[in-house]
Amino acid sequence: MFAIFNKGRLRYTSPNPLCGGCVRACRFACILFFLLAGSLPLRAQQLSVPELHPVERDGKHGYIDCTGRIAIPLQYDDAKDFHDGLTAVNVGGKWGFVDTTGKIVITPQFAEADSFSEGLAPVKVEDKWGYVNPTGKLTIEAKFDAVGCFREGLGVVTLSKKFGYVGKDGQIVIPVEFESAGAFSEGLAAIRVDGKYGYVDPHGSVVIPPQFTFADSFWEGLAEVIVDHEFHYIDKAGKSVLNFGDHRGEHSVMMDLFFGTTRFSEGLATVPKDGKWGYVDHSGNFAISPQYVSTQYFSDGLAAVSVPKKKDRGYVAIWGYVDKTGKLVIQPQFKSAGWFKGCLADVETEDKNAYVDRSGKIVWAAPGQPKPKH
Repeated sequence: MFAIFNKGRLRYTSPNPLCGGCVRACRFACILFFLLAGSLPLRAQQLSVPELHPVERDGKHGYIDCTGRIAIPLQYDDAKDFHDGLTAVNVGGKWGFVDTTGKIVITPQFAEADSFSEGLAPVKVEDKWGYVNPTGKLTIEAKFDAVGCFREGLGVVTLSKKFGYVGKDGQIVIPVEFESAGAFSEGLAAIRVDGKYGYVDPHGSVVIPPQFTFADSFWEGLAEVIVDHEFHYIDKAGKSVLNFGDHRGEHSVMMDLFFGTTRFSEGLATVPKDGKWGYVDHSGNFAISPQYVSTQYFSDGLAAVSVPKKKDRGYVAIWGYVDKTGKLVIQPQFKSAGWFKGCLADVETEDKNAYVDRSGKIVWAAPGQPKPKH
């Protein structure tokens, strides 16, 4: 089982280290599985289908709509996010897929399964991974040790601890020869060779030579990299266009960089300065001044931010949400907070796992340990 954490909160767990939502902790290698495989959370629902969110209570999983009404009964042993109008659910230890009405469209039969992307979904048959189409046909043979969700026509696959890319016809397009590899984004993908990270194009040609200690996907024309302990954003020529300095001594800053919450989104990126976090525009100017303990990137117009709150003899971070002007639209009050995906975001109170709407109203809550699905 692999997992990523969102600054103190378990955001998502997945049996497939190359796919799953993407981005929401393991050691460095496990982190890169998620960050480079495009597991960052994106709004998955299309406008033509209902917006449904997975929930869990007493060990059973189902889905709610934007009002918190149960749209699909809590009847599954596990459940994931909707993508392309379908979602993976677990029934009696086997995974299949249902539509937005709860109708089973692919009979539960797989050892594991992940979300649809570009018309294909990763599935595990016995101990190997392949892909199915929306009818349930295994269109790419289950012969890989692990696979990633398709992005820009290619999927990351692994064999014998090496990474490469497969096309939708099941043919290897880029040889399985890298130490790690990420999902394609904006025409490039991060790969690792001899311990350094660079970028390749869809033909496998090296566009930016391996030279970075760490490299994330391109978003809005820029990618986050670490060079000699310095946090940079580079353009697609590999040139550093923004440099935010050396943060090796700041543990929380480095953790945030590795966990992929620092990319550009909706015109702004969250960056550190003097131990605080704020948001810059593409010119590197602060649009929201550094003032938060921790931050997430913007999603659907809002971003989660945390501030310190005195507790006992110390302090804890509590989370709320800001808009792109920096206005607090939901006051800090949560133990942790997830990204908005359309109408709702998942949050954690002191004793509940919940969803809030864009006004901050809790529309769903369940006791116990949180199990958000990203």
